Amino acid sequence: MVSEVFYSIQGEGARMGEAAAFVRFFGCDLDCDFCDEPLHKSKYIEMSPLQVFERIQAWPTRWVILTGGEPSLEDRNLFIAFLQKQGYQVAVETNGYDPEHIARADWITYSPKDWDQLQKDPFYDELKLICDAQSSKARILEIAEDAGGKPVFLQPLTRFEDPAATEAAVSFCRQMILDHPRLRLSLGLQRFLKFK
Repeated sequence: MVSEVFYSIQGEGARMGEAAAFVRFFGCDLDCDFCDEPLHKSKYIEMSPLQVFERIQAWPTRWVILTGGEPSLEDRNLFIAFLQKQGYQVAVETNGYDPEHIARADWITYSPKDWDQLQKDPFYDELKLICDAQSSKARILEIAEDAGGKPVFLQPLTRFEDPAATEAAVSFCRQMILDHPRLRLSLGLQRFLKFK
C-alpha cells in the first residue's frame, strides 16, 4: 500500500540536496509524536511495481527513495530488484523494523527511535539520530562508536509549534558536532524550505 509517489529533493543525510523520486509506504510500527508525515496513517492506494515505475520514469532522476511510515513492514526486496532492473538506484529510510525486508537496497538510512533497542548488525550505510536538548550525549557517542565508521548524523527534533524547543535541539546538535567532529548534521531541509 502506497500513500504517495512524488518527485522532490532529499532533505536529510548524506544525499541531502539531491533530486529523487520518493515512494511513501502506508503504515508504521511506531507512533512517534514528532512524526513529520501523518499521511502514512490516513491515506493509501494499491499500486503495482509497474504502476510506480510508470509514475517515476517521467522524472529525470535515477534515485528512488522508499520511505514511510516504515518501508520494512513488508518484504520490499522484489520491488527494489524490479526498480534496479529498470536502471534505478534505491535508497531506503527505515527505523529498522526488519532489515531483511530491504536488504537489496543500494543505500539504507537507519533512523532508530528507541536508542536502547538498536539493531545489532550494521546493515545500514548511514545512521540518523533525531535529537532534542535532553538527548544523552554519552549514548550518542556509544552509538557512533558502534557504527563502524559509517556516517552518523544528528538531526534536531523540529517542533514548529515550539520554536524554543527546536532552537534548543539545534544548539544541542551544533555543540555535539563541534565537540565530536566525527558526527555530522542533518537538518530535514524539507521542513524548513517547505518542499515535499
